[in-house]
Amino acid sequence: MGVTEVVRPYRGVSAEDRRGQRRTQLLGAALDVVADVGVSDATTEAVCARAGLSKRYFYESFADREAILVAVLDDLFERVSAAIAELIEASADLPEDQRVRRTVEVLVRELSADPRAARVYVEAPRHPALEQRRLRAYDDFAQLILDEHVLNVEADESRAY
Repeated sequence: MGVTEVVRPYRGVSAEDRRGQRRTQLLGAALDVVADVGVSDATTEAVCARAGLSKRYFYESFADREAILVAVLDDLFERVSAAIAELIEASADLPEDQRVRRTVEVLVRELSADPRAARVYVEAPRHPALEQRRLRAYDDFAQLILDEHVLNVEADESRAY
């Protein structure tokens, strides 16, 4: 007997919206748990307890503990990327040194805006899945900074740095 997916609304909220709300709840709970005990001691049980949700709902959104922690890191990097993109658009006419300074300021501000997410970022090097994601983000951010919008380096010239 297979499991059927619920798609009907409940109290006026679609099944998809409820899944999204639970996912958001779990991500916030993961941040809270990491803030309390660190990445190494964060467990799916602790995240579920903090979110007030069963493991069934956890596994509806995440494959395992590493998946939710990577998702937390992804959310942080998406916020950083969006802030940098906004800055690039707003500072296109500024001299290079001001664009670089402002880009670094945005990076630092966004990485430190939420101490819970900052702890995930800082502890990432000790966890293979998180470190792999963090290194990919470094490459992405380096490309943004080297890009012609900040340092005026064309893509093929960036290898010289």
